[in-house]
Amino acid sequence: MRTAALILAAGQSRRMGKQNKLLTQWRGKPLLAHVVEAAKHSQCFHTIVVTGHQRASVEAVVSENHPDARLVHNSRHSEGMGTTLAAGIAALDHTVEAVIVLLGDMPLVTSEHLNTMENKAAEWGDPMALVIASDGFVQGNPVLFGQGWFERLARSSGDRGARDILKSQAARILVEVGPAARRDFDTPEAFDSDC
Repeated sequence: MRTAALILAAGQSRRMGKQNKLLTQWRGKPLLAHVVEAAKHSQCFHTIVVTGHQRASVEAVVSENHPDARLVHNSRHSEGMGTTLAAGIAALDHTVEAVIVLLGDMPLVTSEHLNTMENKAAEWGDPMALVIASDGFVQGNPVLFGQGWFERLARSSGDRGARDILKSQAARILVEVGPAARRDFDTPEAFDSDC
């Protein structure tokens, strides 16, 4: 299955104050670097990173940790995550059969998690595949979407992203990844915890 990794890295990190959380050091490197490296070492044949806020600095982190990743800039990033998702979907190669959407502030997600999600989708063999990382039975991120969802995802806007799809669809597979599925970094206090 030709699966792409799509990393959303355009946000303004408002809850972090003056810092951009994606550039903040955690476990010896910028937060975003952990997510980029997970995509790089996974089975995904291609990685796209959508930038926005502090574009040059974010792109530098990506290039240093995954030189083959494709960089896409979302000039409308201030309008919400939906526009960033849409920009990433629009940049997908026409041969892509599925996309794993990752958030740039979730560094505990590993390449093994991504591989498990891709393998589950390949077993399912449905263009409407929806494979969601979970912590117990609580849905989290990342999420794999089969190509049957691309047209709808390309129309995403505002801050909702793909939430409406995830709420409305009963046909889905949950992949247990533990706390990694829900552990994000939105505040300075979050960086004080090493778990």
